[in-house]
Amino acid sequence: MGLEGRVSVAAVNGPGSLVVAGDGEAVGVVVGELEGMGRRTRRLRVSHAFHSPHMDGVLEEFARVVAGVSFRDPVIPVVSAGDVVSREYWVRHVREAVRFDVVLARLEELGVVSVLEVGPDAALAPHVTGMAGAAVMRRGRPQVVTLLKALAHVHVHGAEVDWGGFVPARSRVVDLPTYPFQRENYWLDNPAPVQADATRNDAEDVFWEDVERGDLADLAESLELGDEQSASLRAVLPALAAWRKQSQWRYGLRWQPLKHRGGTELSGTWLMLTPPDVETTAGSEPTTWALQVLRERGARVVQLPVDPADPGSAAILAKRISAVLTDELPLSGVLSFAALGAGITEHAAEPETALHQVLPEALIGAETDAPLWYVTRGAVSVGSADPLTRPGQARLWGTAKTSVTGSGRPCGVVDLPEVLDVRAGGAFSAVLTDPHGENQVAVRASGTFVRHLTRVSGAGTRPADGRIASGTVLVTGGDTLPGMEAARWLVRNGAARILLIAERPDGLPRFATELSALGAVVDTAHCDPADRKELAAALAAIPVESPLTTVVHAGAMHDGTWDAHRTSTRTAAETQVAAAVNLDELTRGADLETFVVFSSASGLFGIPGPGDDARVHAFLDALVHHRRGLGLPGTSVIWGRWSGDGESAVTSGHHAMRPRMAIRALGQALASGEATSVVADIDWERFVPEFSGRGPESLIAGVPEAEPFLAARSESPEPGPSALPGQLAGLSPSAQETLLLELIRKHAATVLGYPSADLVDTTADFLELGFSSFTALELRNRLCTVTGLTLTPMAVYDHPTLERLAGYLRTELVGEPAPGAEPRTDG
Repeated sequence: MGLEGRVSVAAVNGPGSLVVAGDGEAVGVVVGELEGMGRRTRRLRVSHAFHSPHMDGVLEEFARVVAGVSFRDPVIPVVSAGDVVSREYWVRHVREAVRFDVVLARLEELGVVSVLEVGPDAALAPHVTGMAGAAVMRRGRPQVVTLLKALAHVHVHGAEVDWGGFVPARSRVVDLPTYPFQRENYWLDNPAPVQADATRNDAEDVFWEDVERGDLADLAESLELGDEQSASLRAVLPALAAWRKQSQWRYGLRWQPLKHRGGTELSGTWLMLTPPDVETTAGSEPTTWALQVLRERGARVVQLPVDPADPGSAAILAKRISAVLTDELPLSGVLSFAALGAGITEHAAEPETALHQVLPEALIGAETDAPLWYVTRGAVSVGSADPLTRPGQARLWGTAKTSVTGSGRPCGVVDLPEVLDVRAGGAFSAVLTDPHGENQVAVRASGTFVRHLTRVSGAGTRPADGRIASGTVLVTGGDTLPGMEAARWLVRNGAARILLIAERPDGLPRFATELSALGAVVDTAHCDPADRKELAAALAAIPVESPLTTVVHAGAMHDGTWDAHRTSTRTAAETQVAAAVNLDELTRGADLETFVVFSSASGLFGIPGPGDDARVHAFLDALVHHRRGLGLPGTSVIWGRWSGDGESAVTSGHHAMRPRMAIRALGQALASGEATSVVADIDWERFVPEFSGRGPESLIAGVPEAEPFLAARSESPEPGPSALPGQLAGLSPSAQETLLLELIRKHAATVLGYPSADLVDTTADFLELGFSSFTALELRNRLCTVTGLTLTPMAVYDHPTLERLAGYLRTELVGEPAPGAEPRTDG
């Protein structure tokens, strides 16, 4: 590669782990080659490129320093790849590669059975094979617990551990039961948040652990408090513990550059869906450009004009797709440019909705499993210098999330830049051929970007003047849980006048009385904010002496009780979006200080649920960025599950937040000045495997608490669909069905939150096991991923027990029913 003298092998940790170091650009070239071969890479955070040519300049001085050091034979035996009592060894060690693999091989030769890594993290223990390996410290995990687990791990593998140092002399030692612990917890789970702040010290860790446990005695001892002070601490301890928990709930969203990992050459046939009048619409430029990019890079392109507002049924569209495709080349992908048609700019009525409702099903009918890509332009903003110009198109980002969740088909969305040139063409083709599956990307002149969730500290609760709002504060959803909590918080933090808007008036008078008792002047309006005339009338009634200064669109956050009481004929999604559009447009002339919209985290993470949360979230977040690009205030707050919010669309992996605790994050979001804040109590150990099947892991890769669970998945990946046929091929029919049954059982246990797959009854009906429509869809998506099959959304209910579903999967994978299987008659 011509990189000699610029990059070198820094360490060989084992057969599957290699470290390279050197010039950043040269290392990037090596990384690109490795990733092109399908290898996983990760950048290490170090101060210098040790064990590389960068060290050449210090070797002479380092040798002089080492010459003044005395060396003796070690008292404790040392196994090394060199002579550790030699000065020359330590000089070479700075420059040459670290050969941990050689050390491991030597340990095995010596008959060592256990390896304990003593260091700040598990850097080497995961590479130990043939022996028991454990690390005494793990980043982001409690130190004492990690140490004890490491010692226990090597102990049960034959190492002798002197437990006297851990067990006080006065303690009574008892024998363990003769059977293994079942590890089932029948109490409500309230796990302590993982400590991820690298600046926190041990004393601080201990302090907060005591707070979270409510251990008054330990706290009083640590703080050296007397009896009277301890009594005072007892009174505030619950509030302190609640504050601590709430401080762990805030996240931000950042766009970060992505190194182009795909190729520049395309192959096969690509189907491009375009509006019928593409030559005369706003989509002509990007469509023509993309057509040229694909053809120049070797793809055969087939265009299919489709009316996005009236594409026909899924069956009709499937026939049209089948008619234009031939068997000359395999179908490599489908590109939908329908969102780039005329009129879909700011707040369009979204004429492409009809097409994208039937497109996934039409592709199934056309018998193709090719990936589907939605193409937008100006639908997202990757930074303050990149204005979001077309929020109407952003709804396709929500469509893409639910398409991959709802159909199991590889699905993505790519946002194009304003300048469509050769560089953008290369980035676009790289996205389409990315082997790592980044499927939510924005191509810009400065690079390709993906979105990351980031941890945010809880500092800051309100503006410097101590008041959140002046003038009149408008709150939609005034009769819903989110709206009521927002109104209470606003009044407690200085809002003098509140205008509550609700479509149903039943609970408003009582709630208005509650707010009045807190000192606020309360006005109410019974209107549908999605109705422009009704909302305009409510705004016109605001008194001149108390002008509108703050808007909180809390009604956009789906409430499980909301649909049953609506009078509008619009769907939930139409109402929430229309209300946001009306609030934006009708308040453009007002001198607003704050404009806030609420949405659900189920939309961010692509979980299908009531209210079409993914599409609503995508549009509302885009609307906020669009406003900020125009110099207008805007804040998007994306909420996790609230306790008491009815049928929450956020599924497993999220703990319910107490509303009064959660709403405190509103002040922090406003004080931060960020466009988007995410507030959720996430159980990362459970959420990571749940999310990985339906979204890009890059979204959560930057969260410290998620890192160990993502790493565990990458170190122990589940066999993919390509491996499953090989596993089945060498088995008898009954063994094939048993393997598939255990596979389904494992995923059913994960979805339902069972501690063991053994607890899942294979003969029980899915409804009896506790599956709902959401969890059934989640199980189906997991099975699509692991088998490679395209299962219908009703697959679980069509085969209502695990045994029957296993038989169906075997038939689909092998092509013949198991002997003795009952024939199934449809109709």
